[in-house]
Amino acid sequence: MAWRVWTVVPYALFLSVGGFLFPSAGRDDAFITYWAAHAIARFGEIVNYDGDRVEQSSSLLHTVILGILHAVTGVNLPTLGVTVSAGAAVIAIWLIGRLADIIGTPRTLAQVHLATATPFLYWAFGGLETTLNAGAVIAFLIAYYAYRLKPGRARLLAFGAATTVILTVRPETFLIVGGFLVATGSIEIHLRRAWREHLRMGAVAASLTGMQFAWRWWYFGSLLPQPVAAKVGPQAFALDRIAGGITYALTTVGQYPVALLTLVMIVAFARGIRRPDPIRSRMAPLAVFVATYVLFVLTSGGDWMEGGRFFVPILAPTIILAFCWYGPVLTRDAVIITIAVLNILTSCLFAQVWSTSSVLGDRASRDAFPTDTAPYSWFEAQNRTHYRDLIFLNAIR
Repeated sequence: MAWRVWTVVPYALFLSVGGFLFPSAGRDDAFITYWAAHAIARFGEIVNYDGDRVEQSSSLLHTVILGILHAVTGVNLPTLGVTVSAGAAVIAIWLIGRLADIIGTPRTLAQVHLATATPFLYWAFGGLETTLNAGAVIAFLIAYYAYRLKPGRARLLAFGAATTVILTVRPETFLIVGGFLVATGSIEIHLRRAWREHLRMGAVAASLTGMQFAWRWWYFGSLLPQPVAAKVGPQAFALDRIAGGITYALTTVGQYPVALLTLVMIVAFARGIRRPDPIRSRMAPLAVFVATYVLFVLTSGGDWMEGGRFFVPILAPTIILAFCWYGPVLTRDAVIITIAVLNILTSCLFAQVWSTSSVLGDRASRDAFPTDTAPYSWFEAQNRTHYRDLIFLNAIR
């Protein structure tokens, strides 16, 4: 009975806490993707407002999913956006349980920690591709481990499918996937272990990356989406961007101090170097992936939005790394409850100080600045940033 209760607890906490504190979070960048999705549903292709083939959204997969759902259901895109991001978060919570089983981290702890982590909760209701990316990262790592531990044609195909998903969620992912496979492959070659499997996975990832670039060039006339291309140039990895990335990381820790628990990851992995080879072998790829992702975030300058959006995709592997060595202790209910309470308290603070979402039932903004919300979705009126825009739109109509 207790096992069944803990099975549903992560999902119940996610939906109740996230739905109450952050029912409509995030910024208006989501509407860039909403327009592209609208174009798919209405015109059958991705075009800008002038009808030109310009990729204005940073997430191709997210755009396609929303476009298809909008065409099939007719539900307005702001509602679909939050629904899809929350649904992707639920899938990510389930997937982290699978990855935890592979590594040996307590499943329930990993799921509860992810489900209540403030950045994950906040962006799960933001309408962007953030939690879709988080789920894609976990699925990619599961497929990587599956093929690495037991090679086979079906598992290589599954790895290819997972790689396709992760490459199409965010345009910069080819750098992270490439760096990860090169680093882990180099380790395996040095240790004379599963290097052939890594060569095959590397070939699959390289082929899929090349196909994606070729398609983008054919369809859009550009190798990268417009927002990414605008940031890429001679100063793409300048020192000021690295300084910005470090500032972004420190800001994220300030907004989510529970992230300091990732220090446990460093201690745990350092201890693990002396552990038996099978344990070290399972942990090393996760550590390499997290390090590769963090390096990219730091060198790219981070993000201007609140809530550690760029770190959400690596929350799952970081959580598993942080707690893998302490399974016998962390399976206790008191430890799991403590983690959940710390996360929820941090989320309450974030909701009061940094969140753009009104808490469920809060009408302070609407009562102070009344405007007609009938033409818009509930989610647009619930978000303070979007509500500000509604006032302006009504004024110029």
